[in-house]
Amino acid sequence: MFEAKYAGVSQFFEGLAPTLMSMPVPGGVMATAWGFINPNGDFVIPAQYDGVTPFSDGLAAVRALGKLWGYIDRDGKYVIEPRFETANRFSEGLASVEEGLSAKYRWGFIDTKGKMVIEPRFSLARIFSEGLAGVQVEDAKWGYVDRQGEWVIKAEFDDVSPFVEGIALVKKGDDQLYIDKTGKQIWPKQ
Repeated sequence: MFEAKYAGVSQFFEGLAPTLMSMPVPGGVMATAWGFINPNGDFVIPAQYDGVTPFSDGLAAVRALGKLWGYIDRDGKYVIEPRFETANRFSEGLASVEEGLSAKYRWGFIDTKGKMVIEPRFSLARIFSEGLAGVQVEDAKWGYVDRQGEWVIKAEFDDVSPFVEGIALVKKGDDQLYIDKTGKQIWPKQ
């Protein structure tokens, strides 16, 4: 008889760590599923998901086996029912999610109640950091929007990262550079 084993663990966020469990299924095959453990190593949310994000703002995005993404609380109960093609963790009270209402999936942002507060209109979207989120438009260029979905830094970059201490690393062509929250290049100096 095979014992269930951890196949992978992540860092603790809000007291719980995403943990991948490996377990035997009929036919002698091993299957994996994600759950959450406490600092004692005990599963407090059973391994039953295809994918998870760490807890943030009291919620974790989870994808039930073969289903859409939703958000659970620390008791493992759905707070936001599964309805997203893809979902990211909450940051600053908002999470970027991908809705699949048509063949063209679009990313938008929800609040912790599941209300769409920035309508899905981006090709891709990252998490909020220091009041701004990196978003990609159809021409594959990235820029930054504020919490109302208004452009703060126009989409002109090939890749972007979150702001940390007022500075973000971006890529433009073959160059990597740092910009401030107005979009001004601060390094290398122009």
